[in-house]
Amino acid sequence: MKTDELFIYGAYIATYRAIANKYPQKTPQDILSDLIANTPEDARGKWFATAKSIGLYDAALSLVESSQCDHNTLIRAARDMREENPEFAFGAAIAAIRWLRSAYEIDGVEIHQAVDYALEAANKTDTLPYAIDLLWQYANQYKDHDWIHNCLKSVVLRNAAKWGYPINH
Repeated sequence: MKTDELFIYGAYIATYRAIANKYPQKTPQDILSDLIANTPEDARGKWFATAKSIGLYDAALSLVESSQCDHNTLIRAARDMREENPEFAFGAAIAAIRWLRSAYEIDGVEIHQAVDYALEAANKTDTLPYAIDLLWQYANQYKDHDWIHNCLKSVVLRNAAKWGYPINH
């Protein structure tokens, strides 16, 4: 696949589909890997939605481990996949919280949604204590962002009480 073939169609998913149509002998994983390899490292998270939409959930979460993805995209993924794939939904919600620091605009609703979806998914996978502890750690990592720190702490405390899990703070 030539680099000049990339991104001529605008959106990432459209680019993936165009390449997949042109090279039907290639697997979805190979196509996505080629596209990611031709993307600057700091922009690879933009392939998250494409990886999710073609069912490459592990690849999608791997992308947002080291490269930013819009927190709203991650929150929508967590919402949409919380029944079908709660492990993925949990990972997407946690990634949304992790990338809040890089977001331009954040509101309390988005923080509430990310925490709610993470805990709902964790409950379905019997990892609720781990999830609450992890979310509490993230809240404490945002001490230099007072608003995010206070909002996350409040939401985590409320949810911990709702789920019957005490936090010693």
